[in-house]
Amino acid sequence: MISIRTILSGSLLVSAVIGTSIVFTDTYLWSAAPTHALGLIGFIALEIALAIAFSNRISLASLLSIALSAVQAIAMLADVLTYSTPDVPQKAFRAYLVNNPVFMGLLVVQLVILAIAIGATNLRYEYKLLRKWIQLNLPHKTQHLPS
Repeated sequence: MISIRTILSGSLLVSAVIGTSIVFTDTYLWSAAPTHALGLIGFIALEIALAIAFSNRISLASLLSIALSAVQAIAMLADVLTYSTPDVPQKAFRAYLVNNPVFMGLLVVQLVILAIAIGATNLRYEYKLLRKWIQLNLPHKTQHLPS
C-alpha cells in the first residue's frame, strides 16, 4: 500500500516538474513578470526540499506542505485576479493565465496537495510538535502560547 507521505512527496515533485517546465518554456512570463518567474523558482526549490523531507520522515513536512501549497495557490490566484504592469494590461495577463493549461494545471496540483495534506495531517499533533520546538528554541516567546 502506498503511504500518504509517498503520495504527497510525489505530488510535490509533480508540481516542481510543472513549475520547471513553466520556467524553461514560458517566455511571456519572463517578459511580462520576471519577478513572478523568480518566485516560481523559489516555490520549486521549496517543493523539492519538502519532497526530500517526506522521504526522510520529517514530522512537520505535511504541515509545511499545507503552508507552501496554500501560499502558492493564493499567489497564483492573485496573479489571475489582480496582476498588472504598465506594459501589460491586467485583462490580457488574466486571459493569458486562464487560457494557459500548464499554469492552470499547476494551480490544480496546488489545490490537490493542499487537500491531501490537510486530510493526512494530524493538526493537533503537528501543532504540539511546533509548540514544543518553539518552547525549546525560543523560550522567551512561549509564555503566551495556548496549550
